[in-house]
Amino acid sequence: MKNSAIKRWPWIVAILILINVGSLVVFWINERHHMGGSQPKEFIARELRFDEGQTEAFEIIVKKHQDQSAEIRLEITEAKKAYYKAGPTDSLALFSLTKAYGKLEILNYEHFQEIRSICKGDQKQTFDQLLQKIIAGSNFGMGGQRPKP
Repeated sequence: MKNSAIKRWPWIVAILILINVGSLVVFWINERHHMGGSQPKEFIARELRFDEGQTEAFEIIVKKHQDQSAEIRLEITEAKKAYYKAGPTDSLALFSLTKAYGKLEILNYEHFQEIRSICKGDQKQTFDQLLQKIIAGSNFGMGGQRPKP
């Protein structure tokens, strides 16, 4: 009886691994589906149907945002390390972490305002609607669950 139980364990483990992999694939597909299977950049450009000049300006705006947000994300990582090393009673470490997250939110806000500034006519209203979807459906790479709209 022990031998048959031992022989089943590899099969049980293999089945559990397959279930986990399948679950991860489903979650990944759902994550990408909320924006039509694309990144925010492609989603915004596709929905707003930018002309050639707007597309060029949009590319510059996105590149600038990516560069600036990368710097802030490094700042967040360092602040997190300091916070987790010091613990929750260190108010200075918590303040530094909160301040870094705040900088990222300010940058995101300014980024979206800059995108809106290149929109024309009806694109502005469409952009405002898209922004609400983006805000409700994304946590800008910060992890965790998205709130339900």
